[in-house]
Amino acid sequence: MLGQTIFPVLRRRFLYGPYYHRKCEEGMVGTKAKVAVMRKFLCMLRSLACSGEAFDPERFRTCESQYARAA
Repeated sequence: MLGQTIFPVLRRRFLYGPYYHRKCEEGMVGTKAKVAVMRKFLCMLRSLACSGEAFDPERFRTCESQYARAA
């Protein structure tokens, strides 16, 4: 079920597309890269649930230090 949830966001323009395609270009097998995206997605869901904040796609596209500087 998690794989089906992740599949639509693997396109290059969507949330995890650049991350997924970068992993594939680094030599990671497609299914292994997909599992890496699933893990990243679950970490994001957990952080959102713990913080109670609304989802902000820009926050998850940049690293924490760059996001803090921009805010």
